[in-house]
Amino acid sequence: MIPFSIRIDDKDIEELRCRIRLTRWPDALAESGWKYGTDDNFLRRFLQEWEVFDWRRVEHEVNAHDQFIIQQERTDFHVVVMKSGARGAVPIMLCHGWPSSFLEMMALGRCLSSEGRPDGSGDLAFDVVIPSLPGFGFSRPKLDRPWDLYEYSNCLFQAMADLGYPRFAVHAYDVAASILSLGAFRFPERIIGYHTTEPGIPGPILGNGSAPLTEDEEAYIRIQRSWDAELGAYMPFLRTKPQTVAYGLSDSPAATASWILEKWKDWTNPDGPVEASIPLEHLLAQASLFWFTNSLNSANRVYLRDKRSGPWLRTPETRIHVPTGVALNATQAIEHAPREYASRVYADIRHWQQLPEGGHFVAIEKPDLVAESIREFLSAVVKPDSKSS
Repeated sequence: MIPFSIRIDDKDIEELRCRIRLTRWPDALAESGWKYGTDDNFLRRFLQEWEVFDWRRVEHEVNAHDQFIIQQERTDFHVVVMKSGARGAVPIMLCHGWPSSFLEMMALGRCLSSEGRPDGSGDLAFDVVIPSLPGFGFSRPKLDRPWDLYEYSNCLFQAMADLGYPRFAVHAYDVAASILSLGAFRFPERIIGYHTTEPGIPGPILGNGSAPLTEDEEAYIRIQRSWDAELGAYMPFLRTKPQTVAYGLSDSPAATASWILEKWKDWTNPDGPVEASIPLEHLLAQASLFWFTNSLNSANRVYLRDKRSGPWLRTPETRIHVPTGVALNATQAIEHAPREYASRVYADIRHWQQLPEGGHFVAIEKPDLVAESIREFLSAVVKPDSKSS
């Protein structure tokens, strides 16, 4: 385990600015906005801001926290660690989704690690671990073959053991929910509690002797099918031919930004400006991190593993038996799985909450709301005399 800090070379920053200035723009249909993908006018403004963006400020903010590279067999694995300093603090892993990075969880990590008192009194305190999933940012996997879901899961659990946390809590959603729900199924004795904003991941096995669907479940499945048809085209593409777009993503800042921004817009504030929900500075930092680490292609391969791994839920009786907490975001119907649907997979749901604000990336939009939900859930799970177990 090697201490780590971020320092991008000056020449790489200048090269980014040069490439932005040399962007070759495609045509765009008049007044199409975001209908067919990333809005041309917004992207042009974004690149103007990106050309003068102060990346060094991002480095300074992240480097204020402990970071490590954990060397594993098939990856150099990057983590940020925020310790509360409180006795009996609960270790918790906060895991980002796609197309995102560890930066997404930094504000939430600060919310959780700053509470509590050194003597262990006060609100439940947390020692926070924020990983970069393998292939994202500074976590660089070997390229001998694609990873499968089990390898992603093993990597995260091994990293927590290496950091001295044999048992820990988890907050995960999106692709991280696929990874860590599998870990919770395989290693339940290591999970204090599992918190998510996407309780429909993984989806249950339906039919083959499962209980009949309720009306709410049938309505939710219709939402899933509509979403797949209208917004889900990227998934079958990335599960089959992700290398095709890799050359443009690695060569063009405009392509990098467009690829990321379309998802952050649709999954956050589909009916309004994305920057009304996500600070422009954060979007610029996310784009910069993917660009400087040249990791969008390896991040996209997180979907390629679905083809290799297959579903690990085999029967309707296969369930996860760790304490589970849920906080539903406000804007994304695709993520509003009914409780009875989620209970087909999660056998021990103890906390279920509808957040008043926020979308898919609610951890950066409203970190205080997510932190409050996590704290309420885990305060009821963790016994006062066993916080450090």
